[in-house]
Amino acid sequence: MRGAKLRRAAMMLSVLVIPQLALAQSPDMQTTGPCSSIVSGAGASGTSYCIGITKEALERLTNITAASQGRRLFVAEAWLSPTPMFGRPGGDKQSVNEQVFLSVRATNITAAPIVLTAAKWEIVQATNLSKGGGSFGFRNLLWPALSVNKPIKIEAGEQVDIKFGEGLELNGMASRLRKNRDLDSAYTSPVEPTRINGDRYINWFAEQMGLLYGTRAKLRLTLYEGDYKPIASLSLPLAQGVDFFYHGEAVDQKGNVQYAPRLAYDAFLGQYLEMRAKMEPGFRINTPPTTVIEVTPDPTVWGKQRYRDLGVQEQPKE
Repeated sequence: MRGAKLRRAAMMLSVLVIPQLALAQSPDMQTTGPCSSIVSGAGASGTSYCIGITKEALERLTNITAASQGRRLFVAEAWLSPTPMFGRPGGDKQSVNEQVFLSVRATNITAAPIVLTAAKWEIVQATNLSKGGGSFGFRNLLWPALSVNKPIKIEAGEQVDIKFGEGLELNGMASRLRKNRDLDSAYTSPVEPTRINGDRYINWFAEQMGLLYGTRAKLRLTLYEGDYKPIASLSLPLAQGVDFFYHGEAVDQKGNVQYAPRLAYDAFLGQYLEMRAKMEPGFRINTPPTTVIEVTPDPTVWGKQRYRDLGVQEQPKE
């Protein structure tokens, strides 16, 4: 209809800040060469750029290896997910459910299919941390025993999310999360899995993991193909967390690729808030403000549409 005005709302998410220990843009980084071939162009406007990590950040990361190791399966991301009953009384009413499950996002970087048959994780150099419970009925779920698994076929170049069947008990964590009232007002990002927005939350959670389970605590992951043939093995330090921007490796100031997968704590915290919003009456995730743009058809201007900013509007409460 002539003169009709269309309104389009675009979510204004807070800027996702890169955790100090993970990635930092450096003036020494290049836009050509080995650096740009891996992480160029993302978010750039007309010109590619490269995100690397500073020397200081590299020194704070442990278990770093060179990227060229003849890998076939590349684990880009890993995260923990709380159960729907996380933080609530357990079956005996004397304990609290603090069970979480581990997932990884893996890419087949070969020219041939890969078939995963089993997966396990182990606790290394940790205190007050234990296995507990199991996950069932999920797609792409793997246990340590191949006899109970449905093999996962990953085509060449394909990326899949894999969930580990064994549960992990984050003993003592539920009460710390509940006491941090700052989390209640945090924004989340609408990605999969849901992420919390803000590096201070990630740094806080990584600090709690170190205090509860030890600064040297790790989870050691192994993925298998065939008859228990290891295809990927990696360690995830619990006291070092990353966010949405980090994908398992980074380029240092000399252009060398460093492989250091980490747990994305923004994903755990985002899912924690999402779980509370579903399970707790009256709790809702803080919704980012919205900028409303009025779009009016106008054949006399370039693009044949005229735009007018109507300002920022808060989202109505449900």
